[in-house]
Amino acid sequence: MKSLVFNQLLQVISYTKFQKIVKKYDGDKYKKTFSTWQHLKVMLYFQLSGRTSLRDLVTSLKSKSENLYHIGIGTVSRNNLSHKNKRSNSNIFQELYSELLNTMLGKKMIQKRKKFKFKDELKSFDSSTISLCLEIYQWAKFRKTKAGIKMHTLLSNDYDVPEMITVTNAKVHDSKELWKIPIKVNTIYIFDRAYLCLKYLYSLTQNRSHFVIRMKSNTKYLTLKNFEVSDLNKSKGVIFDHKIKFTGSKKDDYPETLRHIRFKDATTGKIFNFITDRFDLSPFTISEIYKDRWKIELFFKKIKQNLRIKKFLGTSRNSVLIQIWIAMIALLLFEWAKYISKNTSMGLKEFLSHIHENLFTEKCLVGILNHEKNQKRQDMLDSTNQQLSFSLGH
Repeated sequence: MKSLVFNQLLQVISYTKFQKIVKKYDGDKYKKTFSTWQHLKVMLYFQLSGRTSLRDLVTSLKSKSENLYHIGIGTVSRNNLSHKNKRSNSNIFQELYSELLNTMLGKKMIQKRKKFKFKDELKSFDSSTISLCLEIYQWAKFRKTKAGIKMHTLLSNDYDVPEMITVTNAKVHDSKELWKIPIKVNTIYIFDRAYLCLKYLYSLTQNRSHFVIRMKSNTKYLTLKNFEVSDLNKSKGVIFDHKIKFTGSKKDDYPETLRHIRFKDATTGKIFNFITDRFDLSPFTISEIYKDRWKIELFFKKIKQNLRIKKFLGTSRNSVLIQIWIAMIALLLFEWAKYISKNTSMGLKEFLSHIHENLFTEKCLVGILNHEKNQKRQDMLDSTNQQLSFSLGH
């Protein structure tokens, strides 16, 4: 029997490495018939198949019961899956994500999207709130009538994948998660003004990494020098470029000098004030670095629209965490699919539409992913031949 599309997608996940992670957390200590490996497959099927609820998921699996054996899944009941989502350690799936990400980056399986000439890596840190029903998710209460969680995410701008995610109650202030970010040398971290914590920014500078961040309106500082702005930079929107030093009660939190750049966006007319510890880059490049932060906004939009992270199969915090990490693993499967198919322009929505109905078929995964691209090429060829035929008078 040929390999099912679902099995082809999972080839990038090492069963041996996954079992080591499971053993580390005693994930199968009390297993009976539903192992953590099977749990992973069922939850990935939920993300990739377009199912919308626990009942819908179990019903779909039952309708394909003859194929479950071929993907290593036995009979799945709502009780078994609910229990596993509640009891399995979410750290298992978090570590699997990190293991898979490191493997794929090491083997250059994820497309690099670097647009700047400097060698430093770019990373953006931000959060996105996911609203929950207060009656069901009491543990996530953050207002009298609301419940919700925040996904605090460190995104690699060069690869468009998250390197770190922490999940907190929505009432937790964004800046409190800053100190969990792993600091890497020769890296520029991009933040919005909500993350203007001087002690943290100074820790970046001390560890040979850098930052670009928006200034708050009430920031107290002293201008030490006005750098000359070239006509070219002025034409691109740079208003001024200053050397500054913080003053006020928190001046000792960042005792060194910094750079303050004011920029006007030509499209919106909006004025931006940036702070950075990089003095070697042009002021317009600094503004472009901050503009690159938009990638994390697009990332949140992409996963909320295409992956199952807004409605959850379980009500416990553990269930929510598992579903989020499985969604991120599905995102890596998408990156791997682009790699093996060489269809680098394929979007997540397009990927999911290609495989929704084909997971339990024996078709070639690469062929499925390239069908639309090949069809477009054929349409263009037919159109060109038709035009040529007319021009020759046939």
